[in-house]
Amino acid sequence: MTSNKNIKYESDQIESFYKDHRSKWEDFYPSEHYIFEATGIQPSSTILDIGCGCGGLGNALRQKYGAVQYTGIDINEKAIQTGQKLYPEFTLLAGDILNGDNLGLGEENFDVVIALGCIDFNVEFDRMLSAAMSHLKPGGIFISSFRLTNKKSLTELDEAFQYINFDGALEGEKAPYVVMNYHDMMKKIEAFSPQKIHAYGYWGKPSRTAIIPYDEIFFSVFAVTKGPSDMCTYVLDIPDTIKE
Repeated sequence: MTSNKNIKYESDQIESFYKDHRSKWEDFYPSEHYIFEATGIQPSSTILDIGCGCGGLGNALRQKYGAVQYTGIDINEKAIQTGQKLYPEFTLLAGDILNGDNLGLGEENFDVVIALGCIDFNVEFDRMLSAAMSHLKPGGIFISSFRLTNKKSLTELDEAFQYINFDGALEGEKAPYVVMNYHDMMKKIEAFSPQKIHAYGYWGKPSRTAIIPYDEIFFSVFAVTKGPSDMCTYVLDIPDTIKE
């Protein structure tokens, strides 16, 4: 990546969509359900949600698991302002996770760190991975969605991007639409010496507002248990076609 900071998205579309969507357990994808249910979040779990929108995931996790110690962070200030009104019981922060020290997050403070539809929309992909892991306690679990391929990784904005437009129009702010080669992605995660990598996913069409050279990509969710560990356990519920 060539940029040294994430794009600060200003679009009103983010707030207007997330104030009404992805706020209940049934709003989330089967792949997300699968990994969350395999992970076993507890009512006492401390949770950090990176790219939280209006904080609806906190409400869904409270509904499903009774989890209430939820902190969300999003770079879109309007989404956070709305979320603070919707969920005043949660801690919702406007800012970039790469400036986590300035937000008072500290390090290794959370049992669970989540990034759904976030890291692969950022120019600082590698630094976002490192930041997420740095806020996780040893033995804690990092849950994140990734777009994968068995072809070349697409990491630059001029290679693949998506318009931030929930109405389906090809207009608005552009976000990187990062698609990682499966083997490249595994190397990045294995570099953290995790205890366990659990992954689940399926092939599908890119978003209708995404401009990329691939007709099909692999949508996945990973749960990575923080080490350090000399031996990693793999539970890869994914087809062999992504590993080619």
